[in-house]
Amino acid sequence: MTLCPSNQIIHPGRVYGFFKDWDMKTPFEASKMPKLYEDLDDVSANEIQYLDDEIQAIKKALVAKFPDLMLPQIIPISDRICSMYDGQISDKSSLKRIFNTNTGYSRVPFPMVPVDKKDPSKVVLNRQARFFWEDVPFGLVILKDIGQIMGVKTPHCDKQIIFHQKFMPIKYVDEKTGEFLPGALKDSGAPSRYGITTPEQLVEFSLAQNSSTNNDFFFKQQKAKL
Repeated sequence: MTLCPSNQIIHPGRVYGFFKDWDMKTPFEASKMPKLYEDLDDVSANEIQYLDDEIQAIKKALVAKFPDLMLPQIIPISDRICSMYDGQISDKSSLKRIFNTNTGYSRVPFPMVPVDKKDPSKVVLNRQARFFWEDVPFGLVILKDIGQIMGVKTPHCDKQIIFHQKFMPIKYVDEKTGEFLPGALKDSGAPSRYGITTPEQLVEFSLAQNSSTNNDFFFKQQKAKL
């Protein structure tokens, strides 16, 4: 479910936090690479939080327009992680520490590849990782599109798309205007790609989905997926 904070905001926030000043070519020492979550820093945690705040703003807009819409799974990311990893987190004092002390997140590496297959000691970011090809077109792009449909500005989502598309041959957002580029949504999961451009269409489409699906969005009398 796109509006449930998960990989589509965690991965981009972390990648941005570590690689934001990288020149995209200088290799890293493989032995000195930090862990994805155990070593997550303040910059990364802040970026993840900014993205989550935008998700919560979209939720607020949806509920304001559709008062009977129930969104029980769209909770703040810190609460969501603590719920999913109950008993595995030793320090819940901040989002950063939640990541750092979650045993369920331990020992996860960054997606890196060796510059020379014969010498794995030097590595660079893997541009074929799902962090780009899943979390951008089927995560961040969808969030931005839903935000636009609901009239919610998503500047941090825009920033993350613009940053990540530097590593991709496909461009989604105009760096100057922050708007989607013409034709950019054709290979994404954005609702607008399917002709869904109004809040009413979002909800109507949701109600039309298979009722047997385990959805996170529903009205008080009828379950639905957005």
